[in-house]
Amino acid sequence: MAIIYLVQSTLDKTKIYIGKTDRSLAERRKEHEDKAANHSSTKFHCELLRKGLDNWEWRILETLDPAANVFEREKYWMQKFDALPIDLLNTASTNSNTETKRKKADTLARAVGGKNVWKSASAKKWMILSGKLKPLENTETKIKYEGLLDAERKTGETRGAIKKSCDTGIPTSRGKLYAWLDIKGNLKLTENHIKKVPRLKRVKNKTTGEIYNSLADAAKNIGVSMNIIRDACNGKYKTTKGQIVCFLDDNGNEVLTETHKNTLLRLEEKKKIGFVAWRIEDKNRSKPYIFDSILELINSIKRDSGEELSRSHILDICKGKRQHDQGWRVAYYDKEKKEPIFRNKHLLPIREKIRGVICLNDNKVFSNATEAGKFYNLESGQILLCCARKLKSTGRNLKTKYKFAHTDKEGKPILTPLHSESDSWLGKKIFCPGLGKEFRSVAEFCRETNIPAKRVSKYLKGKNIDLGGLTLVQV
Repeated sequence: MAIIYLVQSTLDKTKIYIGKTDRSLAERRKEHEDKAANHSSTKFHCELLRKGLDNWEWRILETLDPAANVFEREKYWMQKFDALPIDLLNTASTNSNTETKRKKADTLARAVGGKNVWKSASAKKWMILSGKLKPLENTETKIKYEGLLDAERKTGETRGAIKKSCDTGIPTSRGKLYAWLDIKGNLKLTENHIKKVPRLKRVKNKTTGEIYNSLADAAKNIGVSMNIIRDACNGKYKTTKGQIVCFLDDNGNEVLTETHKNTLLRLEEKKKIGFVAWRIEDKNRSKPYIFDSILELINSIKRDSGEELSRSHILDICKGKRQHDQGWRVAYYDKEKKEPIFRNKHLLPIREKIRGVICLNDNKVFSNATEAGKFYNLESGQILLCCARKLKSTGRNLKTKYKFAHTDKEGKPILTPLHSESDSWLGKKIFCPGLGKEFRSVAEFCRETNIPAKRVSKYLKGKNIDLGGLTLVQV
């Protein structure tokens, strides 16, 4: 037997499809739904998927003998329903409605409340209850989406992947976790959601003790990106903006990596160490100043004496790389033993630091190399090398090549023996017995003999290098 069947939307009664088949209605229904799920382009299949497969009523209109003209009976029923103000879905094209049908649709829309009736808040609630709309949320970013299509367009992930994440509580291949929302906007969590969401959402700032409900909240409060917070929680970074953050597990316990543990251990050790400072005139350290932190040291000295010490200089002094900064000596302080931690340089007497610089071209005197560099538009490091006679002059790109030396307290130049040497000489003189000649530099010897400079340098350092039978002696 053949049948003529009708499919009508339970959400919009004007949406109707007329069909025929010589199989059972259940078989034909499954075939239509499979095509819709595979994104068939026909009008009926598009509407079937858009409104939800469960929101359609399937019923038999007429049962026919196989000998009957099934096509004629189908045409009869289509013409009968087409005369009504409905949207017949039998055509494959969505733009094939006539002007008469559009007028009928407009008339029906006005009768039920307007064309945009389903865009109102109350209508959306009914659409959610009916299953037409299934809102969802990214549990990590707290971003809400009206449905799978909206989520697909805004995230770039497929609807299938997002739907699977909502249904199962398993993150997508991109690591994003989604969940359905109920009519009130609350998350509908599965068992897997409950296990995964707390760790993904909750972050603890161990420095301040604050707990954040999501990576987004932590990032906003600390002032960094969510990726940095996530990496810091996973142990990729020790701290973020000087603060230690970690995840919390389902029971609210801290999830600490080896990086967290090592960082916390170092912080505990640092708490036992302070700073002690004294003036260079106080050679016996009779009036030391003790501080808990380097910031406290800098602020206290600036407030009391107006001198602003450099953080990097203070650390160099404590490590024994520098003797003092602006007349202050500093050392680490063991709070438990209540005694300074000295390096070798702390036990040496303070050397008088020569800071003055004189330009030998015009005899202008400056308090330091930085000041001279600004005046002549030169690098201060190059000026200091000239003062130590490690460079003949500086200002290669300028018309004038400048020479510098340090000055004493009276502003007179302190000239080393190298300052009196010819400007064309750079380095130590060498004598070659084989040639019976003295050379002013290694470069001069290499130019005359064509021996590579590297071989000569290695030879002068005492290595067994053949210079073509020649020998060298430093003068």
